[in-house]
Amino acid sequence: EFTPGAVLKGGRLPRRPDGLMGCCNGHTQVHPVSPNEAEPTLQSRVHGPAEMVAQEKAQVEEARYKLSDKASLAAFLQDADIRLIRAPYLFHLRRHNIPLPRRQEAEGEVCEKDSVQMSALVTHSEVRKWAAGSKDAIICSVSHAWETREHPDPCCFQLGHLVDTISLYEAAYFSEIWVFYDYTSLYQFERETDAQRESFARAMGNMHVMYAHDCSLTLRIEGLTPPHIWNAMLQDESKKVPVYHVPSGSLQALPLKELMHNRTPYLQRGWCFAEVQWSAVRGIAAQNQRIYGFAGKSSSGKVPLTPEAFAEQMRTSAFTHRNDAETVVELQKKVFFERVTCCKEVFFENLLEEDLEKLVESLEHYKDLRSFKLKNWEGTPKLVASLAQVLGASARLEELYIMRGEPDRIADLRLYANTDPDVGEALGEALGQLLQHNCTLKKITLGNNDIWHKGSEALLEGLRHNDTVTEIDLRYEHGMDLDRKKAEKIVAAKRPVQNAFKRFRNVVFYKILADWYLRQGKVIVLGDKYYSAQYMNDHPIKGIGNAGAQAVAKMLRENRSVQEIYLHDKRIGEIGGQALLEALRHNSRVLVMNLNENPAISDEVKKGIQGLLEANKEAVRRQKEAFFATLKELQRLSEAKPGMGKSILDRLEGTTWFDDESKCRIAHVQSGEIVWDPNVGTRANSTLISDGIILAPRRPSAGAHGVAHRVVKQAGFMFSSPRWRQ
Repeated sequence: EFTPGAVLKGGRLPRRPDGLMGCCNGHTQVHPVSPNEAEPTLQSRVHGPAEMVAQEKAQVEEARYKLSDKASLAAFLQDADIRLIRAPYLFHLRRHNIPLPRRQEAEGEVCEKDSVQMSALVTHSEVRKWAAGSKDAIICSVSHAWETREHPDPCCFQLGHLVDTISLYEAAYFSEIWVFYDYTSLYQFERETDAQRESFARAMGNMHVMYAHDCSLTLRIEGLTPPHIWNAMLQDESKKVPVYHVPSGSLQALPLKELMHNRTPYLQRGWCFAEVQWSAVRGIAAQNQRIYGFAGKSSSGKVPLTPEAFAEQMRTSAFTHRNDAETVVELQKKVFFERVTCCKEVFFENLLEEDLEKLVESLEHYKDLRSFKLKNWEGTPKLVASLAQVLGASARLEELYIMRGEPDRIADLRLYANTDPDVGEALGEALGQLLQHNCTLKKITLGNNDIWHKGSEALLEGLRHNDTVTEIDLRYEHGMDLDRKKAEKIVAAKRPVQNAFKRFRNVVFYKILADWYLRQGKVIVLGDKYYSAQYMNDHPIKGIGNAGAQAVAKMLRENRSVQEIYLHDKRIGEIGGQALLEALRHNSRVLVMNLNENPAISDEVKKGIQGLLEANKEAVRRQKEAFFATLKELQRLSEAKPGMGKSILDRLEGTTWFDDESKCRIAHVQSGEIVWDPNVGTRANSTLISDGIILAPRRPSAGAHGVAHRVVKQAGFMFSSPRWRQ
């Protein structure tokens, strides 16, 4: 199984600014504009005068950087003079609500970690050590929208979500976390020296490297700052953002209303969508993370589009200059074929039906594919048949892994809870046909695909005609209980020595992806530094000890998204317990902390932790009551003042509120009216305020993981109706 630490300790590619181009913003004048005003031009926004654009483009040397080699990524970072940002510096900015600085100002900044002072930006010598293997680091490239021409994140909203995510990774791994964020990593307008202009030009000439490299992780911030936060800052002129001021030629702190706004949605921006696609060409889907933003029913960003499909998408994307679209289309085509044609292993997970459709279209280009893994997916009988047909045509495929969730992981199962029951049977029949003609497959793993009688008989028939499969794992394919022994006999009869058939109850330890767990807002399995498992207690994990507990405690001082932590029987002592207690004094978001079977923690410490958790739950209860009052007031307003109420409810159309524990609907907006669940009156004072229950909104489209209410919770959308409205 893919281990995050094994792949993420790599580099990342550069990124462009606001969806238009590159990562910087230039401008010729500063004035307030309407949020609906057209996006600034590439020249004015990114580079400055058009003559400067031509000059900088002329300076770009043709360079080819391998997308799988650490040394190549390090060379790109050095050649283009790109500086990565240390995680402790981002923690400092978030703690003090300071907007991210330009690269020019960040070069003189310092931060502190474990009482040791260091530069805010990673040095090139450190990157070289990382490439040589003498230093550990996880390189994260951030894909985001520029919300104003002058500054991408004037409200520090993106910064908050970025810190919530990287604080979890810092707790999970021994490695340092280095972040590429264009505004701070690349020189910004105005670039005053030839060296700065050349640096920017070199970076923009190979921007895809930061998002397509095997040794990097993409963090996508797909949502804009919510209107209530944006509007509050617009009205408060005391809150200012340090930006480059063209008239004075210097850095000045300006209120938000004096900046040029750009509220174009993330996925409608051409360069943002290109970054999503560059990130998707990696073989491991877990290296491409959406850390904020609701997933549309047709966009998980996990699957690479064919060049033709990408070009079609670019025709409707926001580009001020259509020449930019042509450039991006050509670059995506180059990157797609460079990565896909030589890709040997892929692991896709959390795919919606539309994603699977795109994957089937793209798979024919994977000419050298040896291992295909698919986990957590939606599909139709026709679609899975097409998938099997494409895989069957592969001339080198040796391993096939198709799983719709692991045992006991309820959140995984939600994704496909309402799918067509015939899909599993169609999959079994299609794979049976594949096995009859395929002569390269050696290993097959199937689980939770709902393959029953017809599908299992087809698989058995396929095995009878197949002479190459040496290992088949059906231990989680519960519908095949009656046929498992038959399959074992068939395979064993052909290869009695080589056969490695795995019985249903043989527990195999899975290194769980940080992707899945972190997106649930839980600290459950924490990488190669220590383990903390809610679902893995059957495995021989010896515990995380005081060191692991201290790492969790350190994370809780920065993170504002995690709400449940399970540390059952992890050999935590008094020192670790004290660290967790102290961390909870500074964290009001955690509601559940399971420390059972850790006898070395004193009763006094456990009682203190429980008291703080109860205080957090009480705050949640009061916030829930306020939320109910807000909804009821909104309903009253819509009845008393139909015009005003209707305009608000129109924006909420289709929104549904669920009880996060029971999954029962509380209320929803339909045809401009709030419709309450019949039992909400009694549940509002019982279930909703019981232990460990979080109230969170869910859109009709569940999103990439099928659990949008958890995505919302991870994003920090809690207990504030204006924020819920988003």
